[in-house]
Amino acid sequence: NALACQTKSFGTLGESAAIELDSAMDLVFLLDGSKSVLPQNFEKVKDFVNGIVDSISIGRQGSRVGVVQYSSNVRTEFTLDQHRTKEEIKEAVKRISYMQEGTATGRAIRHLIEKSFSGEEGARCLSLGVRRVAIVVTDGRSADDVTVPARAAHHAGIVLFTIGVTGSTDETELRAMASQPHSQYLHHVDDFNLLEKVKLQLAGGHAKSSCYSKCQCRLSFFSLSLSGCRTAPNDLVFILDGSFSVGPENFEIVKSWIVNISSSFEIGNKFTQVGVIQYSDDPLLEIPLGKYSSNEDLMKAMEAIEYMGGNTRTGKAITFGVKDVFSSSYRAANAVTKVAIVLTDGKSQDDVKDYAEEARKKKITLFAIGVGDETEEFELQAIANKPSSTYVFYVEDYTGISRIREVMKQKLCEGKNFLAITELGGKEGEI
Repeated sequence: NALACQTKSFGTLGESAAIELDSAMDLVFLLDGSKSVLPQNFEKVKDFVNGIVDSISIGRQGSRVGVVQYSSNVRTEFTLDQHRTKEEIKEAVKRISYMQEGTATGRAIRHLIEKSFSGEEGARCLSLGVRRVAIVVTDGRSADDVTVPARAAHHAGIVLFTIGVTGSTDETELRAMASQPHSQYLHHVDDFNLLEKVKLQLAGGHAKSSCYSKCQCRLSFFSLSLSGCRTAPNDLVFILDGSFSVGPENFEIVKSWIVNISSSFEIGNKFTQVGVIQYSDDPLLEIPLGKYSSNEDLMKAMEAIEYMGGNTRTGKAITFGVKDVFSSSYRAANAVTKVAIVLTDGKSQDDVKDYAEEARKKKITLFAIGVGDETEEFELQAIANKPSSTYVFYVEDYTGISRIREVMKQKLCEGKNFLAITELGGKEGEI
């Protein structure tokens, strides 16, 4: 087991599901430029930013970086699409001038949602499997509320790392901002000189020494650990396209994908229950919801599913899930999160809209994942909840579904908040 690093971090460092350093992300740094930071320390913050930039793969198809500085006001230093090489980004960071005003962190997070991660400023769609990550560095308590904008950022699919520097920061406020679990996404150091230690930890994918003290840790850059929500009470049903166009080899990839997703949760009557439907002309209940009460038994059952072949009737499969699968759960009337993930590679031969609306009336949250050129965007949007930027994903081929695996885990981790999602300034297709 991993040991806790003994410094002012909140919680312990646990096992994590690694995200590759070289996989694409949109990364925005949100830097406190208030008077309390002081000029010499702001230079150390800039060095920290450039140290992280050195650790990631930058490029049109790789990661993009933007920087926002805030004090009483918020200023975009440069957008995600403004600089395309490490050298350009690092030079732009060096040129940032220190603002020296108050501390309005809540306003800055709103700016992050409404501006920094918009298409106009170079953010790519979540449906492409590109992660949205923000690193907030602050040295004091905010003059405005951070809880509401931070919650909106989490719901919009933004992963928030929060770094508190000095004893003037407020632990409750830092926790409100950081993504879960706090042991991975919340860091605190006593002074700006220790930002170097945080950099080593965040860049653990490249650095062998990633702890504050002598201990053994398994860390990776922007790891997504779901230990904080493994025991959440979810009813989760996978609705898998088993039509002729999928093919046996690709169906094996799909099976591995749902095994990986499901392994992030504790399986059992009091925790997450999982069901699997395969469909072509007709739906087939491969795994009844709640049949297995252990992760091991569930994984074996998933691996044993045989590809069926046939036509594509997605609407029929969705209504089957509503009437015959979700309704069969003994927890159906209880306040558990009900989620269906529809994965398809082609246009349905029956209507999907009415059946999807029926599911939503039953408080079932629907994700739609389209694979390949034969899927139709309007149909995926009709299946999925709104906003489409949060609930619709598209990949070019079946090997691409691995790129959205970690994003999907994060969505399921936040499952209890699905029905309350609102985007600040969020117009359809904007984010």
